[in-house]
Amino acid sequence: MCLGKLYVDNDTAPLLENVTGLVTDGNRVKCTTLFGEEEVYTGKIAKIDFNKSEIFITKE
Repeated sequence: MCLGKLYVDNDTAPLLENVTGLVTDGNRVKCTTLFGEEEVYTGKIAKIDFNKSEIFITKE
């Protein structure tokens, strides 16, 4: 099972780990973790790297 790590604006430390779901709505990005936690961030998806399980968002 591949779980994602969420990074903001090219930070080297992940803001959120164990990401299993991602939903965008305009400038909002809602992430769900393996443990059912939901976090909502303001920004847009800049890049997803499936090989490294990395998700990058840019804050607006």
